[in-house]
Amino acid sequence: MMTGFLSSCSNDVIDDLSGKYDNIDRLNLTTATVAPTGKLKKGIKCLNVDFTDAQGNKVNLAVASSEWVLGKGEYTPVAEIANPASAGTYAATITSGGASKKVDAGNIQVNILGDTYYISGLVRSGSDSFVINYKGALSFVIGVDEPEASGYTASLAVSPVTITDYTTWQTTVIPGVQKYTFSITDPDGKDVAFFDAINAENLEPEALGGTYTIAGNVTEPFQIDNGWMVPDYGMAGGAYITSPTGEKQYITAGQITLSFNKLEDGSVLASFSAQGLSFGTLTGSNGIVDLNVKFASVARK
Repeated sequence: MMTGFLSSCSNDVIDDLSGKYDNIDRLNLTTATVAPTGKLKKGIKCLNVDFTDAQGNKVNLAVASSEWVLGKGEYTPVAEIANPASAGTYAATITSGGASKKVDAGNIQVNILGDTYYISGLVRSGSDSFVINYKGALSFVIGVDEPEASGYTASLAVSPVTITDYTTWQTTVIPGVQKYTFSITDPDGKDVAFFDAINAENLEPEALGGTYTIAGNVTEPFQIDNGWMVPDYGMAGGAYITSPTGEKQYITAGQITLSFNKLEDGSVLASFSAQGLSFGTLTGSNGIVDLNVKFASVARK
């Protein structure tokens, strides 16, 4: 059924037909106005286009799409485009003869040749049937997609920054800074990395972005407490990255960059990147390791 309508799009004689034939209103749409695109949920947008024909009839079309532009394909009707929405669906209202009617049946076919859109379909509203046909350009505004959680988790704990005098065993809290401890796990819950990042007090996660330097006895913003090892006693601590075999590689030098995305729903995603971090292990091995974790969900402890 749709093949006939699609093939008619490129036939100028058929394109010019309008009016009522065999109790079907044929709307040869000649102008199109692209309205602002709305975000419905992650990965789904609502594209909006208003069409008119020479007789003043109107078609308001809303399409749920995974892209920022209307793509080639066949779209199925729904009552309205709202959450939860599935890409590949559309909702339409036809205004003809002074009455507005919501489309409740009939697919719409979209084809694109070069810069020209061909949109056609036989649709119904109750007992009324319409053939809609549009040939022309459509110009959509390309927006920016929100990142989506990768399945990694970055658990975040906040605590004071302290120094200890090991001659007197007295501990002093350093004012003006706090320790932001990240424990990172992969989608299977396996340990990926751990480190203490120092920054100003009372910061929200999205304010912690920047490049942090690995150092010892850290008390300054944008520092990360280095990893340490005492192999003879089987003791270790501080920053580490877990190897593919599960061994902890304690980071002794380098820099780690933290970046954050706060989403519309208020959740925060964290990304961690580094190249050429020096490490050692309790087994006595050492070397260089990189870190690349993107869009981990931040969970406050």
